[in-house]
Amino acid sequence: MLVSELTDYLEQGFEISGQNIHEQVLTKHRLQAFSPAYFENGKKLFSYSEENCRAARSLLAPHELSSPFISGELPDPDKPSNQVALEDLGRFFSNPAKFLINRRLGIHLDEGPPILEEREPFDIKGLEKYLLEEQLLKRRLTGKKLDGFSVVAKASGQLPPGTVGECLYEDLRRGVEDFIDRTRPYTESEPLKLVEVDISFADFKLIGEIDGLYPENMVRYRYARITAQDRIRAWIYHLALNAIKWNQHPGTSLLVGLDPDRVWAAWEFAPVENSETILKELLEIYRVGLIKPIHFFPKSSWVFVHETLEKKRSPQGALLRTQNTWQGNEYTRGESEDAYYQLCFRNINPVDSEFQKISKKIFGPLLMHQSEIGK
Repeated sequence: MLVSELTDYLEQGFEISGQNIHEQVLTKHRLQAFSPAYFENGKKLFSYSEENCRAARSLLAPHELSSPFISGELPDPDKPSNQVALEDLGRFFSNPAKFLINRRLGIHLDEGPPILEEREPFDIKGLEKYLLEEQLLKRRLTGKKLDGFSVVAKASGQLPPGTVGECLYEDLRRGVEDFIDRTRPYTESEPLKLVEVDISFADFKLIGEIDGLYPENMVRYRYARITAQDRIRAWIYHLALNAIKWNQHPGTSLLVGLDPDRVWAAWEFAPVENSETILKELLEIYRVGLIKPIHFFPKSSWVFVHETLEKKRSPQGALLRTQNTWQGNEYTRGESEDAYYQLCFRNINPVDSEFQKISKKIFGPLLMHQSEIGK
């Protein structure tokens, strides 16, 4: 403020013919001493530091972009990859790059535990809100009431104290109760027993268990916005259910959750005649994904396929929307900000022809068999 007042005073009381007095009396230094501006001839800024001069030259010198973390192919796994767990297949397609880095290289880039807040919370959001809602949902599904659970949530620090916490809890409770009421018609029947999956292909063996089975549907639900990862996981279990050709079940599945506006929504998967063929294609992609990063990114891939096949947009228009999803903007984070994608695809744009081909192969059949059944 003092400098500003001084320059205002100089401007009012003095002048330099044909020149701006601010430019004559003010020298604006750069933030770093190694800025190239200090080493340009004929400038007001100057420096005698050889060390900073070398740093400035380094900034101006052409730089080669670093290559991706995995530029080629990894050797085949020591343990044969022809036997695949159903759960692992779903986890792989949720983030192939993460699965590869975790399983093959033993590298984990996940963030550590969150830093404890130093201020008393007056709201609940994000992961904390989701975890509390999951607690309420599980508690309600086991027949327990939610009326008195707010005391426990407050004592554990999950809710703000006082009236604010009570109001927030009441909003969460009503949301969970409404979700259960809307879902109950699809889960009223006596659930069926777990089904073992043991499917042998020419080169693969798929093993696992399928739960959530009812006489009319296999039901998968999540009290959150349904993501592309939720769809691909439900789709893989749906394919396995159809591949075992269990005569006690019609082969339909239901994915229940919230739409982007957090309104109850459900999607039904119709029976799939060629489920074994689709599963084998997914397993082939899985095998490739164990030796090199594949260009499949659930969120961006879903946008591309949905825009292309469902909304019938041109490939150029679909790619434009896909790039927005991949790169993000000032309001939302892009999928490319995922640490594993950055590690595997740095300095390249993986939303290319390979991305388009593999996205359609994975999400195309899903979209053909999916239908929204109501909100």
